Amino acid sequence: MLFWVVCAFLTISTIIWIVRPLAFFRDDAASRGADADVYIYRDQLQEVQRDQERGLIAPAEAEAARLEISRRLLNRPADDDAAVAGGWTGSLSGAVPAIGAAAFVLIGSMVFYLGLGRPGLPGTVHAERAKQNPSTASVSEQIARVEARLREHPEDGAGWDVLAPVYLKLGRFSDAANAFRQSIKLNGESPRRLGGLAEAGLAITNGMVTAEVGQAYAKILTKFPGDPIARFWLAVAKEQAGDAKGAAAGYRALLREKSGSEKFHRLLQERIATVDQEMAGAANAGRLPAPDGEAAKGIASLPPGERRKAIEGMVEGLAQRLKSDGGDAGSWQRLVRAYAVLGEKTKAKAALELARKALKADTKALEGLEGMARDIGLN
Repeated sequence: MLFWVVCAFLTISTIIWIVRPLAFFRDDAASRGADADVYIYRDQLQEVQRDQERGLIAPAEAEAARLEISRRLLNRPADDDAAVAGGWTGSLSGAVPAIGAAAFVLIGSMVFYLGLGRPGLPGTVHAERAKQNPSTASVSEQIARVEARLREHPEDGAGWDVLAPVYLKLGRFSDAANAFRQSIKLNGESPRRLGGLAEAGLAITNGMVTAEVGQAYAKILTKFPGDPIARFWLAVAKEQAGDAKGAAAGYRALLREKSGSEKFHRLLQERIATVDQEMAGAANAGRLPAPDGEAAKGIASLPPGERRKAIEGMVEGLAQRLKSDGGDAGSWQRLVRAYAVLGEKTKAKAALELARKALKADTKALEGLEGMARDIGLN
């Protein structure tokens, strides 16, 4: 409470001192007029003294002149004496703006402080805050201290090394990635820093292995060739790049070593099943409708360009037959897959719609059709 009383007193005193010239003023014009009269009488007395010294007037006449000048000076109006005193005067028109300005400063200061300040924060001497044990401070306070130091000393590698894993644990992944980059730049590469950078990058991209993440894990393997986490994510990178065979080999190598937890083994088995299914789908998607007997021998003996035309003719023939006479689920799947292999995606989608209509009464056939469509990327 004493603090607020002191602040109020200082504020009011300052405002009064600042706005005093607005509410009160000194009648300087009257003061200057009265001073001029005094100067005139003084000059007359000096003139009488000079005339007496030169012998122009007698001593008795000089004394009489002095008495007359003194009488005039003493008989001046009383208003002139007040003006000479230089008193302050005021008016209502001058006081209103002064009071308004004072109220604006006072109220405006209170509003801004209540909006931007922290009036409920308990006071602490700066020396005590400096001596405070960091272990007793909250996490946010400790982070704020380190951040403040790094703003002043961005070359402090130890500070970045401490702050980066804290950011990562708090879920501030962008800040964590930047902190790990600064730490690596200032302190050098280490498996812990590279792993933290990769983990932050994976969190930012929701599991997509970027070039930076892949490079970080590759560098970890140069120091620790058997690191299972680095090997796993590099296998994931191959899978995301379309190298299902390389990804499966990486997953199987990890599974054979039987290192890690049971949860990790289940994850590896799931990834292996997924890439195996992808490879099987890709293999099936590459199969065109195979002609039988002499037709197959004739097509095989054709040059590549003519061979494609012959196959396209056979696919179109199959499409016309299925449109007019209908067919079983296998025939529709062969048609859709053939269009996909030939690169005719629009025709493949159109054939898929026709197949759905033709097989709508057969639930099992529809399920097989949809599964095939997913395998070849139409769903």
